[in-house]
Amino acid sequence: MQTLAWEQLFRFIPEQHRNNLSIITRAGVEFNVQMLLRIESECVAIRGRLAGSQDAGRIFFIPYETIDHVGFIREMRESEFAEIFDTFQFPGRAVPPTPQTIVVAEELIAPSSANAPASRMSIPIKSEVLERFRGRNGNGVTLNGRLGADNNGSE
Repeated sequence: MQTLAWEQLFRFIPEQHRNNLSIITRAGVEFNVQMLLRIESECVAIRGRLAGSQDAGRIFFIPYETIDHVGFIREMRESEFAEIFDTFQFPGRAVPPTPQTIVVAEELIAPSSANAPASRMSIPIKSEVLERFRGRNGNGVTLNGRLGADNNGSE
């Protein structure tokens, strides 16, 4: 999940349910939450304890990027879950670029051949690279028997 999604989720959970949270990190560390002290853009500050310990009241800053998942410690009925989370919407993911936006971006980055400086090397296009790759067998020799550029610097 993205950082913004964790932040919005923590802000959305009602105060009376926050002491029922368990935050598990990617490293497998589990925090039982007593209270969310601060919800920032990069991390959440909690008062709580490590699961399995009796050291309650400790304060932890947990970066969102380390959170694997969050759950509720005590049982929650489906009707109670629906009452809390039916209106919650996760933030939308970034829209993948369309082929048209990719072409426009390439035109902005790569100058046309008429405007290209003479000293600039041409970059092979994808189809040329794929054709070279397909034309080689496992040891760098092309199918026509010549050594490839990887072995002796010429082709």
